[in-house]
Amino acid sequence: MSSTLSFVHAVRSINRLLRLTTQTPRAELVDLRRARGRVLAADLLATANVPAFDNAAMDGYALRGCDLPSSSHRQFALLGSQLAGQSTGLIVGEGQCVRVTTGSQIPGGADTVVMQENVERIGNLVRISASERAGSHVRPVGGDLQTGRRVLRQGTRLEAAQLGVIASLGMPQIGVFERIGVAHFSTGDELCALGRPLPIGGVYDSNSVTLSALLEADGLLDIPLAPIADQRHQVKEALLKATQLAPIVLTTGGASVGEADYLLAVLSEIGNVEFAKVLMRPGLPFIAAKVGHALVFALPGNPVSVMACYRMLLSAALKRAGGSRRVAPLRLRAELDSRIDKSHSRREFVRAVLSRDLSGNLRVRSTGSQSSQLLSSMSAANALIILNEQDRSIEAGCKVCVEML
Repeated sequence: MSSTLSFVHAVRSINRLLRLTTQTPRAELVDLRRARGRVLAADLLATANVPAFDNAAMDGYALRGCDLPSSSHRQFALLGSQLAGQSTGLIVGEGQCVRVTTGSQIPGGADTVVMQENVERIGNLVRISASERAGSHVRPVGGDLQTGRRVLRQGTRLEAAQLGVIASLGMPQIGVFERIGVAHFSTGDELCALGRPLPIGGVYDSNSVTLSALLEADGLLDIPLAPIADQRHQVKEALLKATQLAPIVLTTGGASVGEADYLLAVLSEIGNVEFAKVLMRPGLPFIAAKVGHALVFALPGNPVSVMACYRMLLSAALKRAGGSRRVAPLRLRAELDSRIDKSHSRREFVRAVLSRDLSGNLRVRSTGSQSSQLLSSMSAANALIILNEQDRSIEAGCKVCVEML
């Protein structure tokens, strides 16, 4: 075991641990309305054409494109109307047309729709000019999805657009991977439950709520546990219990080497510690260990460090373990608004606000103090500026790498 790893090596180590320890999750069938955020367990093939028939892209008149005038105008005899959801059996012949509405089936014989705004109607006669084009405003059968074609890949995370596509095939349920359970608890004598009066020297347990939100956003099964006091026997009992509840366990606080920090000693006693520090800021104390069949990741106690460690070290790896296809986070280059001073050799993640100036250029500025207990500065950020190990002070106007939150 190497006690301290660079950021890059820590990411590799975590990915390796998850590959070796976790199994591909099983598939389960869930109601489509409850599938948001879940991960598709198998390639989805279209079971039907969408749309199932040629239909009108807008309100107008359906006719044969070959009948359109090449000059001046032409009058068409109106056979009747066909609304969306109707099938009148009307067949369009030479010089004839049918009134159609958006989404209605194109009548037999027709292949073109002329917008209602572009015609002049006099009784049962419709006058159309030579400016129209054959084939216009018709949505062809299978124009969106074709029977047998792959619609979505295995590992796709299902959000509103993907759920809508599945619904368009008439499927009420969909096969998704079971969510990986992640148990987590906070440590610290100072922690106070939400809703209770705050004692002198106490702080509310915000880390548990933050982690729950992060886990749920990543499509993982959130298993929050009660906070634990800084007592070695309680930390040990809590860890052993948590590793029986879930294959992944996260803790916050107690990961450093202070007088009341017991996690490293306890994890060394009951499991195998892979590493205990990562050269990143915020988030230097970070323990990765294997306990039985479970993996334990002990995060620092400062709220911003918790978010930084989870996002930069764990999020992508846990999503992949849950079956998600690998999707790199969105990173951009932006011009720095004001100087950033950096005097250490760790990878640093600076809370920042990304915006565009009046010329359309991307600009980014720090949210201010980067102290790791200032959770409000993270809530004000929409991005992180990524500073590499070799970076030092960076002047205003320089281009920096930015990852969107």
